[in-house]
Amino acid sequence: MPHRGLEDTSVLRQILDIHEAAGRLIAQLYADQPEPDESFNYRTPSKQERNRAIHERYALGQSVPHLALIFQISEQRVRQILQEDNGQFLE
Repeated sequence: MPHRGLEDTSVLRQILDIHEAAGRLIAQLYADQPEPDESFNYRTPSKQERNRAIHERYALGQSVPHLALIFQISEQRVRQILQEDNGQFLE
C-alpha cells in the first residue's frame, strides 16, 4: 500500500484541481468572446487619465502631498509620474 501523502487526494492536488476546473469553466463560458484589446473596469480610471489629471492639477498649483492624498498613491509615485512625463526633477 503506497504512502497516503503520495496519492492524488492530497490537499495540494485538490486545490490544483479546483483551479484547473475553474479555468476550464471560464474558458468554456467565454470561448466565443474575443479578447479585449486592454483590460478595464468601470470604477477605476485608466492610468493615462489619472496621470493626465495629476499633471493638470499640478500645473494649477496643487501640491504633491495633496495630489497623493486625492489619488490615493504615494508622494513618491506622484513625483515619478510628473518626472516620467516631463523628464525633469521635481522638489
